[in-house]
Amino acid sequence: MVEYQGTTGFGESWEETYRQTPAGELPWNAGMADGDLRDLLEAMGPQAGRAYDLGCGPGNDAAFLADRGFHVTAVDISPTALHLARQTAAKAGVEEKIEFLAADVLSLPAQGDAVLVNDRGCFHTLPSQNWGDYARVAAGLLRKNGLLALKVFSFKEPKMADGAGPYRFTGEELGGIFEGAFEMVTLKEGVFHGPRKPHSYFTVFRKR
Repeated sequence: MVEYQGTTGFGESWEETYRQTPAGELPWNAGMADGDLRDLLEAMGPQAGRAYDLGCGPGNDAAFLADRGFHVTAVDISPTALHLARQTAAKAGVEEKIEFLAADVLSLPAQGDAVLVNDRGCFHTLPSQNWGDYARVAAGLLRKNGLLALKVFSFKEPKMADGAGPYRFTGEELGGIFEGAFEMVTLKEGVFHGPRKPHSYFTVFRKR
């Protein structure tokens, strides 16, 4: 049985991490929207509706989604991360199109109206005891046939000597965690763009 304690970045909390680390030095800050998310939206075609960006961090994906016509709720547990996300949105001219919400993603109420939930690097930091809770929250946010776009560390990414950092998933693990409420549409190997480029899985799930 997997037992993973989770991670809080470089500090005791995500807020501490964002307060102490310049935005340009955050290893997960690629400075642009995720390439796999861009490809997904091109495949989806023109869209309108509600989207969530969970663990939005500096807000690159949230700004991109807003620019593409989505009504976006950008969620992060760190107020400082949300401040960075506001700055990113303002530079892109889409700040008024995004709702910025300081919250634990596991506390989000089921709205059932989103067409897309995007997660670039939030889920893989959660303790394994919360994986099932996360799947239920994501399903609760989405309408029927809505999509969950999930990007996580792959098992191909070497583990750190001290065991720190995000959990490294296999495709089978991801399928098992989300199989109750979702069907897996795609599972794509790649990297997280940014200074370190760790191995990733980009997975798209459709709500049943």
